[in-house]
Amino acid sequence: MKKLLTYITLILASINLHAEPKYFILTVSSETLAREYSIAFWDAIMPPVVRDADNVTSQLLGWIVHPVDGRIALELPETTWRIHPQADTSTILALLSSELTPAEQFTLQQTFTTYQQNATPVTLEQLIPSTFAPNIQTTTQLTTDGWFITN
Repeated sequence: MKKLLTYITLILASINLHAEPKYFILTVSSETLAREYSIAFWDAIMPPVVRDADNVTSQLLGWIVHPVDGRIALELPETTWRIHPQADTSTILALLSSELTPAEQFTLQQTFTTYQQNATPVTLEQLIPSTFAPNIQTTTQLTTDGWFITN
C-alpha cells in the first residue's frame, strides 16, 4: 500500500495543474492538415506496428477553428511522451519541415532522433521548431484574439 501511495504521489507531483493550455496555430488553415498532424503525432508515440488489434485510436490531438477567420489551432497537451523506437517519424517531420530552411530541417531531424534513441520524455511543444514560436499561444492569448466566443 505504501508503494502505491508513493507512486500516486510521484505521478501527481509531475502534473502541473496550473499550466495554461497551449495551442499551435497552423500556418495553413485546413482541417485535413490538422488531422494529418494529429495522426502523425499519434503514430510517433504509438506506431501502428505496436498497437493492439482492438486499439481504434488513430489521432492524438484535438483542434479548434477560429469562428471568424477560420484559422486552425491544435491543442498541445502538457503531457510528456516518448517517441517510440519503432516509430516512422517521416510524416511528422515532413509536416513540421515544410516551412523550414535546410539547416532548421536538419536540426529538427536531429531533435527527433535524439528523443527517439534516448527514449527521453518530451512535450509536443518541445518538438515544434522554434521558427513556429509565434504560433504557440495560450488560452488567454487565443481568447484575446477572438478564438473563443464569450458573453
